[in-house]
Amino acid sequence: MQSNGVVPNVFSYQVLVRGLCSGKRLEDAYLFTIEMLEAGHSPNLATFTGLVDGYCREKGLEEAQTVIQAMRQKGYFVEEKAVREYLDKKGPFLPLVWEAILGKKASKSLCSKGFFISF
Repeated sequence: MQSNGVVPNVFSYQVLVRGLCSGKRLEDAYLFTIEMLEAGHSPNLATFTGLVDGYCREKGLEEAQTVIQAMRQKGYFVEEKAVREYLDKKGPFLPLVWEAILGKKASKSLCSKGFFISF
């Protein structure tokens, strides 16, 4: 984009990252997320959880945690309460997504509400 004279903003980055995640081009989505952070923009929770969800589904928990660690090293942090509320509202998400982001498995109460089959 920049080579064509277009300076991306937070919205264009988020659309690009979400599209790449939907197309299972996770490495490209990750690279654009890092570029986004380096440009001073932060992904919203939908973009962040979409990236983590894609990595959990396609690459596994360890790869997802590596992505989160790299984002944290670039200065990206999310409030645990905000993430919990987002995951509760927008679920269901794999238990691996909860574990990758929060460092712990989803609570049994969420499972009993039908958010997750089992883990």
